This record gives sequence, C-alpha cells and structure tokens, in this order.
Amino acid sequence: MKTLTKLKLTDTAIDKIKFDDLEFSYINKDGKNIFRDRIYIPFDVPKKSFLKGLNLCIHKSSGSMIFIVMFWYQKKSKVYSIGKYIPGSFGIRQVEEKLHQVHKAHTNDKGHWIKNPNETEAKERAEKE
Repeated sequence: MKTLTKLKLTDTAIDKIKFDDLEFSYINKDGKNIFRDRIYIPFDVPKKSFLKGLNLCIHKSSGSMIFIVMFWYQKKSKVYSIGKYIPGSFGIRQVEEKLHQVHKAHTNDKGHWIKNPNETEAKERAEKE
C-alpha cells in the first residue's frame, strides 16, 4: 500500500490514483489498527495562493473523490466542499474558477477568512426556498 503525500494540481494526476493502492487505515499510539472511511490528499500549491488548503477527499465506501478546502475561521478549522470530481466535466479548471470566486468574496486583503462560505451557501439556499 502506498500513501500519497501531495498531489500535482492536474486532472491527469487525479486520474492516476488507484483506489486499491490507497491506505484507509493507520496504527495509533496503542498499536491498534484504526480504519477510516475517507482520506484527504492535499494538492501541491503555493503557500500564498488562493488554492491554499485545497484537498482531495476520497471516500472508501463509495469511491468518490470530492474537492474540499480546509480553512481557519474564528479560530476553528472548517471544511468547505467544492464539488465531486467528474472526469471531463468537473476538474481542476472548474475548481480553480469556483474557489477563486469564493476566496474573493470571503477573505480580506491578507487572505484571512472573514466569512464562512458554508453559512453563505446555506443562506442562499434558504432564500431560494
């Protein structure tokens, strides 16, 4: 079994991931084998980029790959789901476009998150209903 430390920011790098090669378990301090339902693989992006915190979440049960952003908001770690990876229709280019808009609307000039995109999305859904 192989563990991926970082992924290149390309669709071909994602396509090369073999589900059977991924390790969904680890050994904790007590020596017990712990199984996980999902693993997070970070993308290799510049530190000062709006793509900072971008990860690929791979679910063991469904095998689906979802783009997420991990960020800090009000001294707490938060996760924002961008979308499911669909080869040919939703890939890196679409993620970059969507994340750029979200980052622009929810961060200040220093790149600190001043609004939670999950709350914004929930408000927009509530207004539509």
